[in-house]
Amino acid sequence: MKKDFTYNQSIEFAAELFTKALHEALRKIHKEMNFEINHEEYIILETIFLNPGIIQIDIAKKIITKRSYVCKFLSRLESRGYIRRENAIRGTRQIIMKNYITKEGERVYTKVRNYFIKTFEERENYKEEIELIETTKNTLFELSTKIKKDFNLKF
Repeated sequence: MKKDFTYNQSIEFAAELFTKALHEALRKIHKEMNFEINHEEYIILETIFLNPGIIQIDIAKKIITKRSYVCKFLSRLESRGYIRRENAIRGTRQIIMKNYITKEGERVYTKVRNYFIKTFEERENYKEEIELIETTKNTLFELSTKIKKDFNLKF
């Protein structure tokens, strides 16, 4: 490693910068298109759609975030009728709820998903970027797996 190497030149910084740029771009699209849900809600709806009955802690693990962060969005999605929650386990200190997507939730999720699929399929200039994204994504997954294994990380 070079002596004058800085954090701003690291792969960690590049990965965080890429993630932030992509996340902000998706947030902007959600806002401009006036979807009924924001990007975070979309991710949680998709997770519930693909895993009916999933509990809050497992949603947080799947999307690599904190349980309290997920709780805020689950409450909002439930109040708008996009998900329903059922008691799964009632402990002495907490109630664990299973989460299911409703028909209205499926409608909103499908609307947003189809928009993104159509948008990327229609743009010819994205074909090269899509190949690069797939290659980069696979490389990042490989590196993440290796780091998790080498440092015995459990997440």
